[in-house]
Amino acid sequence: MPTAVVHHARVAWDFAQQAVAVAGDTVDRFEWFQSKLGWILGPDSEQELADTRARLVSHPRPDIRSVEIGRWRVRIEDLLNRRPDLAAQIADLRLAARRAA
Repeated sequence: MPTAVVHHARVAWDFAQQAVAVAGDTVDRFEWFQSKLGWILGPDSEQELADTRARLVSHPRPDIRSVEIGRWRVRIEDLLNRRPDLAAQIADLRLAARRAA
């Protein structure tokens, strides 16, 4: 039986891009994603996503989107190094958010 190989850096990068996209989207979509993220990673992640949304709206840096993607990539990659069992749930949430776009 073949074994699936999960590339944590790729999961983190793809998720980071989707998380930042959703953070800047409609309130309904943001709240849906925030809730699902909290269910997987806990309430701190919900607050982190809210902070990302606030920075996207109010920060004067023209590259704030790239900065936030970088923050999420590192956060998720570090998490997957400690908790590789979460990779499938994180990847599934990213795909669900992408389909819902």
